[in-house]
Amino acid sequence: MDEYFVWSLDVASRQGCGLELVFKKYDVHGDGMLDVNEFALAVEDLGFSATFAHELFVDLDEDNSGAVTYAELTQGIRQRVGQLSATTKKLVTTFAFGEALNWSQGQQIEGKTGKSEVKAGGGCSLEQLAANGWGGDLNGPDAESLRKQLSSLLNHSCLRDSDLYNLLTVPHVRGNASLPLDRETFMLGLKRMGYSGPSGMLSSLFKKVDTDRGGVIGFMELREWMTGRMRRKTMARSVHLLWGRSDNLTLRDLEWNAASLRREIVMMLQRAELAPIDLVRAWDKTEDLEFSRHEFMIMMKA
Repeated sequence: MDEYFVWSLDVASRQGCGLELVFKKYDVHGDGMLDVNEFALAVEDLGFSATFAHELFVDLDEDNSGAVTYAELTQGIRQRVGQLSATTKKLVTTFAFGEALNWSQGQQIEGKTGKSEVKAGGGCSLEQLAANGWGGDLNGPDAESLRKQLSSLLNHSCLRDSDLYNLLTVPHVRGNASLPLDRETFMLGLKRMGYSGPSGMLSSLFKKVDTDRGGVIGFMELREWMTGRMRRKTMARSVHLLWGRSDNLTLRDLEWNAASLRREIVMMLQRAELAPIDLVRAWDKTEDLEFSRHEFMIMMKA
């Protein structure tokens, strides 16, 4: 079975939809490497957790350079093929056989304004979605519950966040340009998809997802919410070294040295089900994905 797995990756590569193509897609700096954020984005975009992305990245980054080259990625997979978890094999197979590429091609959406053109006959219709036989409900009652319900619906129907965006912005007249995802379109779209909860929750959710306060949800804003990054960013800014502990220790009881501090941060992240990249995203004000001394001190004192 492991030999078949490796052979299938070679087949995908020869068909032009292998790991190399996906690697290039997320290598936004064009330096032939994926840093931890680029790698996490690739993994999260396919529905896997940031924690899993971090653990896999650390495992593949053998030289501890802080980046993974294409050679490290492919060699690491081949050398560990007998030890790869089912989750890792699912991720690699998803990469190799072009679902990430199809996802990319499907999301021809302007990220800031949310405007796009709906291709005739393309994508998934509300009728097709209803026919897929998902047995769940879209009723909230809160934003996080609705996010999980939508994720379950998309996974059941083999759809991506870009498909959800297109479903929400589908024009009233076929062939017209898709609608901007303003408050009214957002609420109406979810109700057409079967949402049966209170309208007030959708109104509050729109305000939460519209992070730039532009009155329109862009695709990137919707994806931030759907992947859970928005929730994890909020969580990462609220956790502290004592968060979720079952004992009665105070900060004064902790050992304040580098080794102990590292251990306490790791345990804090585990209790909160966060990854190190979540801390960086939450506290990196300059958005350069590097911690300056000033940014690190602000995080530690918060």
